[in-house]
Amino acid sequence: FTAYQAGLTKHLLLTDNNGVPASFSYTEKGSRNREKPSIVFVHGLSSNKETWIPIVKNIPSDYHCITVDLPGHGETVGFNEDRYSIDTFVEKLKLFFDLMDLTEPLCIIGASMGGAIVCMFAIKYPEYVSMICLLAPIANEASETDLIRQLRNGQYNALLPETPEELRQMINTL
Repeated sequence: FTAYQAGLTKHLLLTDNNGVPASFSYTEKGSRNREKPSIVFVHGLSSNKETWIPIVKNIPSDYHCITVDLPGHGETVGFNEDRYSIDTFVEKLKLFFDLMDLTEPLCIIGASMGGAIVCMFAIKYPEYVSMICLLAPIANEASETDLIRQLRNGQYNALLPETPEELRQMINTL
């Protein structure tokens, strides 16, 4: 499904990155509406703005939607940092919003690494945010649940019923 078929138009936003020409690539659907926040979609690692096309195509056209390629992804070019970090992406996202004059509170949606970026952005720049939606955001710390510990130690098998009632339920679901 192409951006055009989803009602999106592609754009390049030119800027300067410490003397080096740079550009953000983004798509847009609908127009700004002061009654509704713009919805910005932030992809994850090794992804790009096209990831969101199947979602955005189903959003009514009276909502203003933007999908943006993060630096080092898709068609956004010229931000040649040796190493990207969540903090770097947060600052580049703020730069994008400022260049777009998107300073009114936004609805920002992020998936995977994009979820972590959105979360950190909301903490650092709450004045830009009306709401966030995090889809499978990455975390800085791994946490192991009791279930994971039991599975790792071979103490739990979710496929085997432990009681006659669990056996009946399993059979009834087949």
